[in-house]
Amino acid sequence: MKFILTILTLCSFSLNVSSESRFIGRIFGTIIDAETLEPLAGVNIYLPALRRGTTTDLHGRYELNDLHEGIYTLRFTFVGYATATHTVSLIDRDVEINMALQASILQLPSITVTGKPQATDILSTVQSTDVLEEHELAKLRGQTIGATLENLPGVSILTTGNGIAKPVIRGLSSQRVVTISDGIRQEGQQWADEHGPEIDVFEAEKIEVVRGPGSLLYGSDALGGVVNVIHPDLPRTISGTPFLESTLGLNAFSNNSHLGGNFGLKGATGWWGYRASISTRSGGNVQTPSGELNNSAASELNGSGTVGFYQPWGFVSTTASRFSTRLEIHEDPNEHPGATPFQKVQHDKIAFHSNVALEGMRLEGTGGWQRNSRREFEEKSAAEPELELVTTTSSFDLKGHHRPLGPVFGTVGASVLSQNVQSLREEKLVPDSKTTDLAGFLYEEVVLGTISFSGGLRYDHRSMTIEESPDLGIIAQNRSYEAVSASLGVAIRVENDLALVGNIATGWRTPTPFELFADGVHEGTASYERGDAALMPERSRSIDVGLRYVSPDLVTQLTIYTNSIAHFIYSSPTGLVDSASTFPVFQFSQADTRFQGLEASVNMQVAPSWQIRVSGDVVTARNNSTGEAIPLIPAHKLILESQIDAESWGPLEHLHGNVKIRLVAKQNRIAPTEARTPGYALLDCSVGFQVPFGQNRLMVHLGVENILDRAYADHLNRFKAFALNPGRNITARVSLPFMVL
Repeated sequence: MKFILTILTLCSFSLNVSSESRFIGRIFGTIIDAETLEPLAGVNIYLPALRRGTTTDLHGRYELNDLHEGIYTLRFTFVGYATATHTVSLIDRDVEINMALQASILQLPSITVTGKPQATDILSTVQSTDVLEEHELAKLRGQTIGATLENLPGVSILTTGNGIAKPVIRGLSSQRVVTISDGIRQEGQQWADEHGPEIDVFEAEKIEVVRGPGSLLYGSDALGGVVNVIHPDLPRTISGTPFLESTLGLNAFSNNSHLGGNFGLKGATGWWGYRASISTRSGGNVQTPSGELNNSAASELNGSGTVGFYQPWGFVSTTASRFSTRLEIHEDPNEHPGATPFQKVQHDKIAFHSNVALEGMRLEGTGGWQRNSRREFEEKSAAEPELELVTTTSSFDLKGHHRPLGPVFGTVGASVLSQNVQSLREEKLVPDSKTTDLAGFLYEEVVLGTISFSGGLRYDHRSMTIEESPDLGIIAQNRSYEAVSASLGVAIRVENDLALVGNIATGWRTPTPFELFADGVHEGTASYERGDAALMPERSRSIDVGLRYVSPDLVTQLTIYTNSIAHFIYSSPTGLVDSASTFPVFQFSQADTRFQGLEASVNMQVAPSWQIRVSGDVVTARNNSTGEAIPLIPAHKLILESQIDAESWGPLEHLHGNVKIRLVAKQNRIAPTEARTPGYALLDCSVGFQVPFGQNRLMVHLGVENILDRAYADHLNRFKAFALNPGRNITARVSLPFMVL
C-alpha cells in the first residue's frame, strides 16, 4: 500500500507545478525521396503522444511548434513509400529531423502506443506487437472486433455463431485478455464464452495487439495480452480554418445476408473539435456447407459523440457512446430441437481524456463510466428475461511522463476502479458484488547506445464484497487480494533495421465472483455452472525472445515464448446432468499449467508491385500435474498471401488484389473432455480500389471468403460438436469520405 501512496503523492505534486514550462520548442525538417533526392509534398507527420500532426509543403518542409520538453516518437507516412519513425529528445533546443523515404508497397509496422506507456516504434518494443492501421482495417473489418483480428500470428477467435467472437491470444481468452476501447478498459461481463466485447467495429481507426502478460501497465487479468481498439483523434483545425467532414460506410456479407452501415461527422472550429457517428448492422441465420444454423441471427444499433478542445498546453475531450445488440444463440438440435434462446446486451460508456504539459512532466488523465446490461431470454416469445445482470464500472487512470534524467526516462502512474454487479431477476447465477481496485506503477527506460532496457514495478490491491444470497447458499463476506507485478526487457539494435528483443514479466488474475460462486443454469452456454469458493488467484511468469527486421522490402518477426501460470482456473464437465434444465453440469477448478509456442511472420516485396506474406503460430498448453492438455487451445496455423498493387488501372486508383490460403492443422492435443477436430484449408481472395466520385474518392473492397465452400469445424467454435463453421461468404465494403464545409 505504501507504493501506491507514493505514486499518488508524486502525481498530486505534479498537478501543483506551474503550467509554464522552462522550454517551448519545435521539431522541423525536410522530407525527400531517398532515390531521386526530390522533396516530397504531402507527407504526413504524426506525433502520437500529443495526438498532433502536420504535412509537408511543396518544398518537402514541415514544422511542429509549441512542443513542451520530453521524449517523442514521430511517424512519417506517404502513399507508395515505406513508413518511417524517429525518436527525438526535445529538452532545451529545437530539433531538426530530416528524412529520406524509400519507395515500397509494404505496410511497415509503425508506432505502438500499447506496449509501453509512451509511444514507440516496433523495433524498440520488447513485447511482441501487431498494429492494424486504418488502411488494413478497411480490408479486414469483419462483423465483430474479434473476427477482424483472427489472421494475426498468435491470435485466434473463440466463436459462438457469427455474432460473438472473443479474441484468443497465445491460447488465453476471456478475463485473461484485456480489451481497451477509446482508452478505457472494457468492462462488460466477458467471463463467459458467449460474452463478446461490446465494441462497434466501425469505431476503430487502429487496433493494436500486444502478446504476453501486460499486468505491469494494465493490472489484473492481462495474462495473455492486450487488444487496444483506438478511436480517431479529436479533430483540430489546420492553420485555424474551420472544417466539417463526413464519411459514409457500408458493409455487406452474403453468408448470413448481413448488411451494415455507418455515418460519421467530424469537424473543428477555433480550439474546439467534435465528432459523431451512428452505425447499424443486421444479419440472419448463418449458412454452413451442410445447411442453415437455426436461431443464429444478430443485429446492432450503436452511436457515439465526442467534443473537446485543444490548447498550447494540451487537450481535453469527452465521449459518450452506446452499443446495443440482440444475439440469437443456436443450440444442439439433437438435444434441444427448436430452441430459440437469445440475448439483449446494452453497453453505455462515458469517457474523459486529458493531456496536459507541465514543467518537467506530461500528464495523461483517463476517466470512464460504464454500464453493461445483459438480459438472457429462454425463448423467442419470452417477454421477460430469465437472467438479467447489470455491471456498473467507474475508473480513473493518471500517468505522468517525466522529462529525461540523463539516459533515463519513463512514466509513473496510478489507477482506481470501482465495479458493482447486480442480478435483477429471480434466477440468480451469481451473487451481487462490489469490487474496488487501487494500483500504482513505475515504468522506466534506459538507452545506452544501441541497447535499451525497460521495465518496472506495479502494486495492485483488489477488495471484493459479496452480498448474501440465500438462493445460492452464500453468506455476506469480504475478500481482498494484492500483488506486485514486474517486467524487465531489453532491445538490442544489431543493425539499424535489425533488433533482438527479450522480456521477462509476471502477471496475475483474481478469480471472478462467477468462478467463485456460480451455481445455476446459464442459458447462454446451455450449461449448469458451479463455482468453487476456494479458488486462488492465478500467477503468471513469462519469458519472450524475439528477432525483428524492418526494411522497405522485407519485414520479418519471430518470437518464442513460455508462460507458466500457477493456479490456472478452468471449467470442465462433471458428467452430471441438471435434472430441471437437462443441461450438463460444469465445475470450476484449477491447476498449475504451462503455455509455450512461437509466432512468425515474413512480408516480402518480390517485385515493384508484388508482395508475399507468410505468417503462422504454434501454441501448446498442458496441466503440469497430469500432463494433459488444457481445453480450448487453438490448432497450429499457417497463412500464405500474395498481393498485387498498382497505382492505377483505367479509372481505378490504388488498386490491389489479394489471394490468401489459410492452413489449420488438426487438433489432437486435447483435454480429456474435448473432441478432436480435423485440419482444414481455406481459400480467400479480394480486390480493392478507389474511383473518383465527384471531388471525392469512393473506396471499394470486394472479396470472397472460403471460396470452395469447404466444410470444417474450427477447434474454438463452440458449436463444433453439432455444427460447422460458415461456408462461402461474399463480402463488400464501401467507404465515401467527403467535405461538407
